Amino acid sequence: MESALYDLARRYAPGESGILLREVAGGHLLSTSPACASAVERFRDEARPAPLSGAAHEVLACALYHGPLTRSAISGVRGVNSDAVVRNLLDRGLLAEVGTDRDAPGSPALLDVTDDFLIATGAASREDFPPLETLVAEEELARVRERLQVADEGHRPPESA
Repeated sequence: MESALYDLARRYAPGESGILLREVAGGHLLSTSPACASAVERFRDEARPAPLSGAAHEVLACALYHGPLTRSAISGVRGVNSDAVVRNLLDRGLLAEVGTDRDAPGSPALLDVTDDFLIATGAASREDFPPLETLVAEEELARVRERLQVADEGHRPPESA
């Protein structure tokens, strides 16, 4: 298997072909070379999807670094209602429901990033992303963790005395 992958990687090396062999989402994918993307789009007569908004990037970061999370936990971390952004990311296949939070009233869906998200970012796995501590100041990270804790506690039934 390793030998076959090596041969494919050599055959489809950048600059040698319009196709690339990439390691993504724990597997391998043959994809169009970015240098050929516009020609393929013209051939397929379709354009790239609209770029993601800043809010969409924030929701994806929440799911990537703290997921799986409920919609209300995502909104709690961001400090604003995120339902419309979450719906858009679900429609695009970048977020998916991966279970339910059975401890919360109504058992809300848990959301997490998808393999399509990893493929779109060129990541083989979550480990390809830098640690959150290297991206965010410790004070901000403490605020995010506090918001997550508040969102989690808001879903639990009160303890009996």
